[in-house]
Amino acid sequence: MEPLPCKYRSVAPRQLLNLTALVFLIVSLRSEHATTGDSLPLRWMDFHEIVRLSATERNRLRRETGISDQELREVERVDRDVIYRVPVHYRAALQDGDYRIVGDPPFRFIDPDISVRHLSQDLRVWMSGYKDALLVEKILFALAERFPDITRLETIGQTHEGRPILALKIARNPAEQRNRPTVLLAGAHHGNEPLSVDYVLDFAYFLLYGTPAFEEEEGVIARSFRETFYRQTNAVGTEFFRQREHEDILDNFVIWCVPLVNADGLDSFWYRNVYSGRKNARDTTAPPGWNKEDGVDLNRNYPYQWDSGYEGSSSGEGRSLYFRGPTPASEPEVAAIMQLAERERFALALSFHCYATKILVPYTAEEATNPRPHVAWRLGQQLARAGISNRPDRDYVAVKNLYAVDGTDQDFLFHRYGTLAFIVEGSYLSPDYEPFGRLSIRGVRPIILRALQAFREGPVVTVYTTDEESQPLTAVVTIEEYDYYEGESFETRPRTGRFDFLLERPGVVTVQANRDGYLAARQRVQCNGGACEAHLKLTPVSSR
Repeated sequence: MEPLPCKYRSVAPRQLLNLTALVFLIVSLRSEHATTGDSLPLRWMDFHEIVRLSATERNRLRRETGISDQELREVERVDRDVIYRVPVHYRAALQDGDYRIVGDPPFRFIDPDISVRHLSQDLRVWMSGYKDALLVEKILFALAERFPDITRLETIGQTHEGRPILALKIARNPAEQRNRPTVLLAGAHHGNEPLSVDYVLDFAYFLLYGTPAFEEEEGVIARSFRETFYRQTNAVGTEFFRQREHEDILDNFVIWCVPLVNADGLDSFWYRNVYSGRKNARDTTAPPGWNKEDGVDLNRNYPYQWDSGYEGSSSGEGRSLYFRGPTPASEPEVAAIMQLAERERFALALSFHCYATKILVPYTAEEATNPRPHVAWRLGQQLARAGISNRPDRDYVAVKNLYAVDGTDQDFLFHRYGTLAFIVEGSYLSPDYEPFGRLSIRGVRPIILRALQAFREGPVVTVYTTDEESQPLTAVVTIEEYDYYEGESFETRPRTGRFDFLLERPGVVTVQANRDGYLAARQRVQCNGGACEAHLKLTPVSSR
């Protein structure tokens, strides 16, 4: 991934705080990492080193380097030794002094305050750092309990090791089968990308409370104004501050938040080895039992273009980071997402990863041919412009892929359901949460908002297919002016007979609906913006 030249854009009001934060970030990077000669720090190893010391070694390190007690952060005791987290600028001294560096620690050594967050009963404390599977559950249950009128928490599946895969549905009157486009926000297909969990949880918190989890994102005046004019309390006593933009989303969309697809991988990353966790917990290597090379790459296990044969796209070797699994959709985590998608027929999906600072636009598989016009590409460029990297070296850009891939979630959703499905590669991987991780999280939030805004602005043709008695009827729908080359067949939702086409540009299009045993129905629609409806009533062949 070659760095892109930094672009300087005009500063909109909402970006003033981000500009201040970026200046702080650059100053921090120069002061903290000037002695290491490293490039821009994006990962935990750019901030810390983990070392195991006896009492004698600790005293020697103090004499040789002058390291302070505050810099020697104790994270665990092993026999008579102590494992410490130390600042990265001591790395050369540790190497030259032949100290026992722990090269593959669990992430809990990097973020030992996870144990403090576990003991807290405060949602804001849980939100204040990286999350393991336990904190993800605590946060989702807390949000569901505090907003019972606009949320519903479901277990959509289980992982290999039996952990629940939780999905939080957010919408006005979520128990009702109202006719609104559905949206999927999914994190941590790769469990070693902890920020991808936060991208989803941050947006859920922001949408429900109407404010970020961190008050310091607002100025004093803005916070005072919000608390004065937007303070509200729901039936269970939860105080929130939603404004019109939040209420519009609740009124017009059904948002499904699945922050942790690969809970087993995240657990391995936190409690076994930071170089594990990308894959799930399937035992794929010898000897039997846990090995850090075990597992299936969940984002190579979806059925579309699985084992495409294109060189480097995935691997059939169980030790490979890109092992695609024994068969398509063999993994329970993938099956859970597929079953939810079959039920909900998402209009939009954002799958979060780290840390290329890019928007991946379907199709990402090398040999798949994109439709014409390529509406997803236009939207992907808009999402990239909305994203704020909070990095001095690059902005978000839209691309086809980072390298050869197949069997991805976004390609499956795009091909099977016509979902405008994007992978959002965030701007950092596992830096210190404050301030760098949180800056990355803040920069992703506008991407999600822009995706939802695009559907509100349109032009969108919303197709309804019904039978002669005006009851919803599933049918295959197409726009005659749009061409598809991969055998795509998009059906309206069974419960509502609805399908949403985001158009490339305003104008007139011809919508057609087909179903076996019924006469085809066609309608020309003029759509200049917003949502434009097409109602197609299908008549059985036998009735003519």
